[in-house]
Amino acid sequence: MHRTRARRAPGALRCARASRSSGTTRAVGSRRGVTELSIAARHGRSTRAGPVHGARLETGIAGLDRILDGGLLPGGLYLLAGCPGSGKTVLSNQVCFELARRGAHSLYLTLLTESHARMVQNTSSFAFFDRAAVGASIVYASAHPALRDRGLDGLRLLIDAEIQRLRPTLVVIDGITAVSEAAASNAEFRHFLGKLRATLELHGATALLCMPAPEHDQEATQTMADGVLVLVERTVGRRSVRELSVAKFRGSTHLGGPHVFEIGRDGIRAYPRAEAILGRGLVGADASQRRMRFGVARLDEMLCGGLPSASSTAIVGAPGSGKTLLGLHFLAAGAARRENGLYLGFYEMPERLLGQAERIGIPLRRLREQGRVGVRWIPPYENLLDPLVATVLEEVERRRVRRLFIDGLEGLTMSIAFGARVPAAINAFANELRVRGVTTLLSIESPILHFDAAPFGPESAFVENLILLRYVRRRAQLERLLSIVKVRGSDFDSSAHEFRIGPAGIEVERSSDSAEAILADMAAATSTTISPMDPADGSPAAARRGARR
Repeated sequence: MHRTRARRAPGALRCARASRSSGTTRAVGSRRGVTELSIAARHGRSTRAGPVHGARLETGIAGLDRILDGGLLPGGLYLLAGCPGSGKTVLSNQVCFELARRGAHSLYLTLLTESHARMVQNTSSFAFFDRAAVGASIVYASAHPALRDRGLDGLRLLIDAEIQRLRPTLVVIDGITAVSEAAASNAEFRHFLGKLRATLELHGATALLCMPAPEHDQEATQTMADGVLVLVERTVGRRSVRELSVAKFRGSTHLGGPHVFEIGRDGIRAYPRAEAILGRGLVGADASQRRMRFGVARLDEMLCGGLPSASSTAIVGAPGSGKTLLGLHFLAAGAARRENGLYLGFYEMPERLLGQAERIGIPLRRLREQGRVGVRWIPPYENLLDPLVATVLEEVERRRVRRLFIDGLEGLTMSIAFGARVPAAINAFANELRVRGVTTLLSIESPILHFDAAPFGPESAFVENLILLRYVRRRAQLERLLSIVKVRGSDFDSSAHEFRIGPAGIEVERSSDSAEAILADMAAATSTTISPMDPADGSPAAARRGARR
């Protein structure tokens, strides 16, 4: 048989064959049930027991159906492309097993040389695997002998026969590149795909064709496909990032651009980009009328009763200035009012945090045991923003959180692999929290002796309120000052106040007199430092006189 295409793209064929280290098959339910599903799919209807909902075939993979606007279109021909190890086999098998749980059959045909037993073994480590389904619900068959011995016609007859026999909802063909390599021309390969499409439409089945990353000589496959899903793995700095993108989706809307996905014990989970899906709702008009107290008497007075509900607040301060303690005060005050809270930290380990709270009289351990305040510690290494945001929102939903303290905005921004996403992604996350009625605090670290009112970067521009904690040097002492820089849409006391951290936690001076005295002393010391000095003291003026002499 003529194989000029094999010589033209040998790397593509090797790529496809090498990539199959994990695979499986499965399907469930009676033939009658699947036939009903197929008829419903063809007419845009759905059944109660089946996997087709609203003329969509749900993949069952978390996040992927959101990206696909509900799932695949029944009867479609979809290309799943990616280099070896990118996750094609895991994804296609996971879809088969998810369909099986909902009562549908799947047919998994491989054009690779890997044995069935090896593919089942590799896939059995995932939680979605169900050994009872292999061979009973998902039918796995090797199509390689048919293609090798009888060419494209023999392969087509095999596929037609298996589809007629099993009436599957999903057909997976793993290694479709082998078919293009065996075809004598592009026209012959297109003819094969056209016949396959006709068979799928006749029986209401949907097909996933797995192949290496798209190349120019695979244009026929992409042109004939109804959709193209591309899986890539890239290195960003020292991190490995897996991304999924929809390059084509005929007849449907979808979320464009790259989306992070992970492969774990449960299989694949996709995370639509935060800025593409979050923060689109509206905050109730009365939300800002409610006040969320800190439980620090003078501070609540400065805020005219507390922070506006469903708002975001940055606490900016140097290390050790009291940012974490102020956030814990906020969570404890909410718990006293039966408002559930969540602490999300990247640096303080839970036991250390609990001990620190107890030393200043905040019963964080007891509140945690009562379920009033959750404590979540996520080390700031190897995180990715979209999975992190999804985790936080799931926790917020599960605990019915009304107060959230994110201790370290840097922990969030470090999780963004591509820096250009920072403003949009963080803003979308904050908006989503507002829509859900969550009042959010974020701590932001500033230099230890920084006197500007806003010593933080543009990534924090989305916050509505800003509280500044700073150190001021007074003679041989460092004093702490608290200032409210802004509260959007509300009055507040903008004067600086001295505060101390003692056994009862944070205590803010009622009067601003002591803060004014501290700032006056600092100004006087600064003025003395830059005033004209004795010519003999080595000042610039003295140096100039010495030069003239």
